[in-house]
Amino acid sequence: MTALPTGWTMTPIGDVLAPLEDGRTLHQGWSPRCDSEPSEADDVWAVLKTTAVQAGHFLPEHNKRLPSHLSPRPLLAVREGDLLITCAGPRNRCGVACLIANTRPKLMISGKMYRMRFDDQQTDARYIAAYLQSTDAHLAIDRMKTGGSDSGLNLTMDRFRRLPLPLAPLDEQRRIVDAIEQQFSRLDDADEALRRVGPSLNAHRVATLRSVFLQEWPERELQEVAHAQLGKMLSEKSKKGVNPKPYLRNKNVRWEHVDVSDVAEMDFTEQEVEKFRLKAGDVLICEGGAGVGRTGIWRDELEVCCYQKALHRVRPGSDLLPEFLVHFMRYLVESRRLDQHLSGVAIGHFPQEDLRTLKLPLPPVDLQAELVARLDRQSSVSASLERGLESALRKSQALRRVVLREAFAGRLATVGVRDESSPADLMDRSTERAASAGSTRRMKDETVDV
Repeated sequence: MTALPTGWTMTPIGDVLAPLEDGRTLHQGWSPRCDSEPSEADDVWAVLKTTAVQAGHFLPEHNKRLPSHLSPRPLLAVREGDLLITCAGPRNRCGVACLIANTRPKLMISGKMYRMRFDDQQTDARYIAAYLQSTDAHLAIDRMKTGGSDSGLNLTMDRFRRLPLPLAPLDEQRRIVDAIEQQFSRLDDADEALRRVGPSLNAHRVATLRSVFLQEWPERELQEVAHAQLGKMLSEKSKKGVNPKPYLRNKNVRWEHVDVSDVAEMDFTEQEVEKFRLKAGDVLICEGGAGVGRTGIWRDELEVCCYQKALHRVRPGSDLLPEFLVHFMRYLVESRRLDQHLSGVAIGHFPQEDLRTLKLPLPPVDLQAELVARLDRQSSVSASLERGLESALRKSQALRRVVLREAFAGRLATVGVRDESSPADLMDRSTERAASAGSTRRMKDETVDV
């Protein structure tokens, strides 16, 4: 960190903690065996889950109900003005902090978090909470963590108390917090405007697909025009490495294509290679899980590659273009029409028999090719806009880091987010167009006309 402004001091955070009810300055919570359900009533005690503590946000609904046979510990109940920080968990969840602005009664901190308050004669708690979101604080806290692996780290009280805090005079702390909140509010508005575009893009994509697949085409069952088959079951025996071959999993299948950047291997006999080897033009459909129905096309990305049972392989005949099937599957998934074919409660599965008997509209192949070309153009437009939105949201997060960096270096007045401009002004013009109503209107003009 650069030299501090005049009047500022670098102070260990432990020196500005205020005594709690029992005289201590840090409380660590309690982790009893709780009910799996949350407490939704203000008069029923519960213990907070670590997910209640998000970076800068408190989510009181993330709790587990205290069993009736256990006595609560009121000393651990949170209240407005408490600052919480997680002290155990994977690297990205250990050291996450938030200030409680609003809460309900009878919520206790768990053993994986600390609770603290601050001396309001020296500090504004909002100032501390904002600093704990800064890159400098994240890096310092990360260096304090202990543990054998990134999946299980700890932040001890003694180490946390030594966290260096750039402490401005109290009046300046308040001015800094007000300026941060003003800039963040404007960024929040820009983010919300961008996020509203996402559902509009999806609705337009569904409408475009519907304009194709709800036409009066002749219907045929998939098994009449293609051969469908599940892949090889993964087992401990198949992992031994006697005759290893690369194979595809759900994670490798993306919409319209296949990602081979992370391909696993397992044993396939020569007969199994013959049965499960992929050929150019094969269509792969995710059989279950969060991505059920996601569909891509194999285009000989590897010389030899097979696939596991989590995927359906569909090998189209001469009456069906692979690309046409991909667009039809996307229509079923995004319009939720695929749901009627799924089995399972917690995890949806697309049974092989349902796939084989799936009815699909089937225009002549030359018309399929024409429709695919039009749908591909529309898909390209949508994908470009979605990338623009994602880029803009990443820039928003970068701007927040800049705001915090400049704030705690005493230079907030010179930060790049100007008073006279919206944070959206700092984003790409293409993204601004994507976030405007006009871009949505232009997209409507590009709906596939059949």
